[in-house]
Amino acid sequence: MGGAFKPQDITSGPASEASARESRIFKVSIEEPGSLTPKEFNDESAMLADQARIINQKLLDAGRGFEKPSETLKKDDPLSREFKAVADRQHRLREESKLRMGDYYSYLPSHAGKRIK
Repeated sequence: MGGAFKPQDITSGPASEASARESRIFKVSIEEPGSLTPKEFNDESAMLADQARIINQKLLDAGRGFEKPSETLKKDDPLSREFKAVADRQHRLREESKLRMGDYYSYLPSHAGKRIK
């Protein structure tokens, strides 16, 4: 079923190397959500929720608490790329939850291993 964690470096891009070094590198899994067991799904969902809270605090600390998520997604600084990577992965997990359960659940019960046809 699930496999090894396959990280995606979200700090790569046009931002300078100096700013990438200043930002703590966070890696988001690029594994297909359909291949995750319910436990792997739940673990990743919890980790992403924690990371989203950290990113929100970083935005507040940087004086960017006023930004709408749609504005942050359009920016290309390391913090915005980190925000986008986490938001994109959370979206992919929400879609997988809908495929397995017929509706969005933030955590999957242990019997939710197969997608609903």
